Amino acid sequence: FAILMDRGSGGPIMIGSKTGGTSIEDIAAKDPSAIVKVPVDIMAGLTDAQATEMAEKMGFAGPQAASAAKSIASLYKIFVERDC
Repeated sequence: FAILMDRGSGGPIMIGSKTGGTSIEDIAAKDPSAIVKVPVDIMAGLTDAQATEMAEKMGFAGPQAASAAKSIASLYKIFVERDC
């Protein structure tokens, strides 16, 4: 999971994979559909729905999805405060 600035959308984008691992390039080479991308409107910020969508697309379900969405939202907050 990562949050970075995307030139194409002109704002932040969250990138992750349900397969796990640390090399997104290797995962993308083996199975491009395993890469999950969710753009975030830089003016509106990350919504709870987007955080939940990202968590679910990364393979989390039920209480784990809610916990993952909370972590994603916290990481996004840090990204905005420290990296933008």
